[in-house]
Amino acid sequence: MKKKDENSEKELKESIDNLTHIMKKIYDLFSEASEEMYAEHDLNSSRVMPLAAKLDVLIEQNKILAKSILKVLDELKEVKKEEKNLKMLIEKEKLQALSKELEELEKQHKENE
Repeated sequence: MKKKDENSEKELKESIDNLTHIMKKIYDLFSEASEEMYAEHDLNSSRVMPLAAKLDVLIEQNKILAKSILKVLDELKEVKKEEKNLKMLIEKEKLQALSKELEELEKQHKENE
């Protein structure tokens, strides 16, 4: 079960890393395209300005997405940490219960001797 959780976590992290990498490539591509458009065309061009504005919006949206992905990853790490702590607490309680049962059995065994 633990191995499956680790694999799922690893796959999720790899997917998020891959998505982040792709988003960075898209961001770089749009940034480069925007810079080239500004360099090659008149900034007041009626055709260039709407495209440049759309590229700026896309760049901002990509920044927001990247930040959101990082927040999700941080939350996932926190959930995994809490899950691990909860599992440890459950195991501790099980051990305490087993210890009590063992003490009871030892007590009964001594009484029966």
